[in-house]
Amino acid sequence: VNMATATREAKEAESWVLVTPADGLTEGTYALVASTKNKTGVLVSTNGSSSAPTFDTSITVEGNVLKGVSEAMQFDLAAADKGYTLAVAGQTKNYLYTTNSNNGVRIGTEPNNVWTIDQHESESDAFVFKCNATSRYLGVYNDTDWRCYTAYDAKNFTNETGSSKIYLYKKTAGDVQPDTTPKLEVAEESLSLNASAAEGTVAVTAKNIASIVVRALVEEDSQEEVDWLTVEYADGVITYSAEEN
Repeated sequence: VNMATATREAKEAESWVLVTPADGLTEGTYALVASTKNKTGVLVSTNGSSSAPTFDTSITVEGNVLKGVSEAMQFDLAAADKGYTLAVAGQTKNYLYTTNSNNGVRIGTEPNNVWTIDQHESESDAFVFKCNATSRYLGVYNDTDWRCYTAYDAKNFTNETGSSKIYLYKKTAGDVQPDTTPKLEVAEESLSLNASAAEGTVAVTAKNIASIVVRALVEEDSQEEVDWLTVEYADGVITYSAEEN
């Protein structure tokens, strides 16, 4: 196996990075985070069937990076007439919307799903979300109630446990090369073919390798390719066979 032909295996790295009003909003997949008096949590889409979203505190914030984001915590932000919509990630049916009663915030198919998103008055990194249809603001009013995401009439409402400051973390992904170099571990360093061993297999372990090229060589005075000896590599095994001895 000629390792000069090996190529590194690209690995997709997913991360959730803080986006501020100064950065500007672009379409993509986001997680919405708020902090109450005692907890920091993320909006969860639940089942997307006219139910109130929940407040999950299992996530962690490390600097400007959010960790522990599950599929139910992801929303696709898209530009709409005079604002933005937030659909449950991967869907085009269930959106974040508000009503004018009860706690106000729901996930579902109702039309009140266009939001104006502006910078918070007292926190430069935070946003405020106002539903265009109901003029209600998205926030958190209780860190123990299952439906703690709510909609208030006041833009910057606060109480002992509540907040209207919403922090946005955008999903980013890209190909990142591994830190280590390509490596191939072979069970046997050399093979000897004779009449009783015209074919066989050798197990190999490939690390950080996306593809390898396998060639058959015979050693005499110098190495050269031979057309009667064939080898193939697949699923971690080299298979060799000889047409004559």
